[in-house]
Amino acid sequence: MREILFRGKHTRTGEWVEGLLWKKKYNDNRFFISCFPDKDDNEEIYIIDPETVGQYTGRIDRNFKRIFEGDIVAGAAHWLDRMKNGVVTFRDGSFGLIWYRGDIEQFNPFTSMCNVEYEVIGNIHDNPELLKGE
Repeated sequence: MREILFRGKHTRTGEWVEGLLWKKKYNDNRFFISCFPDKDDNEEIYIIDPETVGQYTGRIDRNFKRIFEGDIVAGAAHWLDRMKNGVVTFRDGSFGLIWYRGDIEQFNPFTSMCNVEYEVIGNIHDNPELLKGE
């Protein structure tokens, strides 16, 4: 069974939290993440910024770090003798990487990339500069 997990930034502290994503009411614009940080059934609930929500892809990087939507991955593609960083996203029913070939957006699903080791170097919320100048 695959692990369903989400990540988001706590609205008060700005810290990243991982857990189950939910909304209290249909007309409430707040999103919550529930997690069990100490593994003894003491649930903690955090109000999170909905703009920062990302789902766990089910993959880990070379440093055993979970890969989430919105993460920036080093060396996602090779173009014009340069390695390009990519952004993890969900498109067409699959998680994969978006990268740019000049002004053209490219999407490669993870399922089309074999024997590739990924490394998360940041995310689009905390480190957008990692995509500039590419």
